[in-house]
Amino acid sequence: MSRKLGNKGEKIAESYLKSCGYEILERNFYIRGGEIDLITKKDDQIVFVEVKTRTNENYGSIYEQITEKKQKFLINAAINYLNKKNLDNVDWRIDAVFIMIDNDFKLEHIKNAIIL
Repeated sequence: MSRKLGNKGEKIAESYLKSCGYEILERNFYIRGGEIDLITKKDDQIVFVEVKTRTNENYGSIYEQITEKKQKFLINAAINYLNKKNLDNVDWRIDAVFIMIDNDFKLEHIKNAIIL
């Protein structure tokens, strides 16, 4: 996937989340091994968001894109962020936003996409 497509998907996801009342805390939080696309807050809960954007499913379902390895990374990255920000007793979860872009776009937001 091109970085340009990924950026477009992240902007769509960010706009959608803002319209649902999420506050954007960080974009592209990097740690060794990768990044968390969006870190948001809603109702006193920190929500880490993995955004997956595709134009087709030639390489498999968009839902298959968050592998077990990626899930472990996201959990570790979320814990890293919470520790870095001294957020010891905060409620948090990891969501996924799947975006399929063709002439228009379809968006699906899955809350608690990764069970902790």
